[in-house]
Amino acid sequence: MWDRHDNRLGSESRQHPGASTLAVCQKACEFDPRCVAVDWSSRDNLCYIITEPRYEYDNTPYLVHYELVSRCSITSGQ
Repeated sequence: MWDRHDNRLGSESRQHPGASTLAVCQKACEFDPRCVAVDWSSRDNLCYIITEPRYEYDNTPYLVHYELVSRCSITSGQ
């Protein structure tokens, strides 16, 4: 469901304040229809939601980039 790529950080990212783990960060992306990827800061445990597919790379050693490959089926629980 997720592909890990080289680090990048650009202007089309926003911090997701409620995500304190990588798993929560990725789940937040899955539920945001605009999200195409996340950057996870292992140094600060910060989540950045990426909404721009052509967003620019930056070689930052503590950021790891994960691209969303497919979304889970979301049901209403019925």
